[in-house]
Amino acid sequence: MEKQCRTYSAFDTAAYYLSFRDRTKKELTDKLTDKGYSLADIEDAISKLELYGYINDENYALSYIKGNMKRKGSKLIAMELARKGIDKEIFYQQAELSGIDEFGAIEAVLRKRYSDIANDTTRRKAYAYFMRKGYKSDDINRAISNFLKQEDNLEI
Repeated sequence: MEKQCRTYSAFDTAAYYLSFRDRTKKELTDKLTDKGYSLADIEDAISKLELYGYINDENYALSYIKGNMKRKGSKLIAMELARKGIDKEIFYQQAELSGIDEFGAIEAVLRKRYSDIANDTTRRKAYAYFMRKGYKSDDINRAISNFLKQEDNLEI
């Protein structure tokens, strides 16, 4: 009787955490472990939540990617998802589905934020900014050179 009661308690606690926001399997496991539930109770609760469709790491990854792809690069998103327990294979599958356009995101920020990109100091600052955001260096360089070409065509 006690085991059944504790299982529902772990389930209820996990459902409570999910009522605030979506979480990955690892995040819920960590939360329930911190609360002192046994591994068996946690596994039972997680499997029930997966069965009911409340936990789905693939959907979580896709939602996270779509929500962050305008502000962050794929390397940073992949690293954050790895910390949340999402496998890299899942990330790459979902990134392909979401259609991440890092080049377009970089160009949009360049247009909005860096008007004086022809200046070497500004260009270095922009490059460092995009690297910190997790964009690939090839995409950054290509976007900056494309932006500079567009600026040159506008001046002529």
